[in-house]
Amino acid sequence: MYTNKSEATAPTSTNASQPSAPKPSADKPTAVAQPQTATQPSPQPTVQSAVSQPAVSQPAARMPVRHEPIPPTIRPENNASIGSTIEVEGTVKGQEDLLIEGKVKGTVEIKDHCVTIGTQGNVSADVFARIIYIDGTVTGNLVASEKIIVRKSADIQGSIVSPRISLEDGAQLNGSIDMNPQSEVLHKAFGKANQSSGSSTINTSSTLKTES
Repeated sequence: MYTNKSEATAPTSTNASQPSAPKPSADKPTAVAQPQTATQPSPQPTVQSAVSQPAVSQPAARMPVRHEPIPPTIRPENNASIGSTIEVEGTVKGQEDLLIEGKVKGTVEIKDHCVTIGTQGNVSADVFARIIYIDGTVTGNLVASEKIIVRKSADIQGSIVSPRISLEDGAQLNGSIDMNPQSEVLHKAFGKANQSSGSSTINTSSTLKTES
């Protein structure tokens, strides 16, 4: 009986001498209980880069803009000229185109070619030519066998005779206009009645002014 009691108490003393394992706390979970993926940041979606780079950060390419140039005054090529510092009195005749930028008093006869009265030109004369361009000031009659072009800067005191007449808005004209191709004035100036197309006639001695 003694031996049996000793053996029965021995395991009890052995269990008491060993420290008990710590119980896991319910309030503080162990690191093992938390998954590793919870500590890793979630991958950034691909749309983040598109949002961070707005479209306005890069300006759009500019489309080329076409500016239509304003047509310049038509001037005859290879022409003789009277400069802005030159004054001529008498009759001016020739067989080539003429540009007048100076002052002319008398008569201008360039019947087979073109006469251009520039913006600085000041003509107190009757002008006879195939085509007449007026940008400047004229006191006298203008007679052309083909056409007359009056620019907006022109100031004319006198008559205009030609089968074709172009008058720009802004030009000033105080005189008469005759567009009859059978005009007696054309017949006397060029030796025969003009046969150009267009039989419309405007013949008036009233003042005609166009303003821009």
